[in-house]
Amino acid sequence: MYFIYVSPQSAEVKSLVVLKNQYVNVLAKSKEINDKRIILDNQYNSIPGADLERLGKVIPDTFDPISFINNINGVAVRDGIIIKDFRTSNGSNSTQTAERGLPVSGGQAVPYATNSVTLSFSGRYSVFQKFLLDLESDLNLVDIVGLSMTPESSGKGVEDSFSYSLNLQTYSLK
Repeated sequence: MYFIYVSPQSAEVKSLVVLKNQYVNVLAKSKEINDKRIILDNQYNSIPGADLERLGKVIPDTFDPISFINNINGVAVRDGIIIKDFRTSNGSNSTQTAERGLPVSGGQAVPYATNSVTLSFSGRYSVFQKFLLDLESDLNLVDIVGLSMTPESSGKGVEDSFSYSLNLQTYSLK
């Protein structure tokens, strides 16, 4: 009787116990992840609205070229620079994933989009240096990816004056 009925059932019970233990482990991990999500959600909700607004300026939800150039122009005007030309293009060479709509770069999903911005202006080199320092401390997150400087021959005896073309890369969440 043992060999006919109990032995085969015993093996099946042992495999079911192993499966049950795996399910218990998965449920424990799920509870752990849910607890962590609740903690992170509470931490996020405790961030003051003013700080969230500042974070929204660093990496906005969408790229708004008008508000971006207004902000950059405000920095430039404080330094005595008049921007002559402003061009923007979507610099993200990545494709969209069908699942999340996130750009893909090298097989990795990237949760942001990049935009290329080109500014053209002229002025003294010392003013340009101050502009770069002010741009660095501004809330907008920008990377300088290119710079072209051409000396200006104005005939006024100003040897420190250049025409600049500054290529920037800025980021947004969508």
